[in-house]
Amino acid sequence: DVQFGQSNTYQLRLRNDGDGTAKGVSVEVNAEHYGSSSSQVGDIAPGEEETLDIELQFEQRGRINVTAVAAAVNQRSCEAGLDILVRQPKLTAELSAPHVIYHGTSIAITESFS
Repeated sequence: DVQFGQSNTYQLRLRNDGDGTAKGVSVEVNAEHYGSSSSQVGDIAPGEEETLDIELQFEQRGRINVTAVAAAVNQRSCEAGLDILVRQPKLTAELSAPHVIYHGTSIAITESFS
């Protein structure tokens, strides 16, 4: 869960479990309704790992699906995803008082918050 309008950092780990170098690795991150961005990682040797920090800020409440697709020039792509719940507080306030107030008169003012 994240808060509406608050920046959050996520880590994407890419690991080459094969026995050959993954050449020209690129990553595309897509947050539905927000668009996507891509980044070039470069080569990842066998057994090596790269970590990318991804900062996201959501201005829409509800569930948002975020996917990351990594692809190398010499292999198929792989994908990882998250469903993120964005919470947004919703405050309301009401202030009521008589419409006409005479100077020096006591009045009752009612406040309510929800």
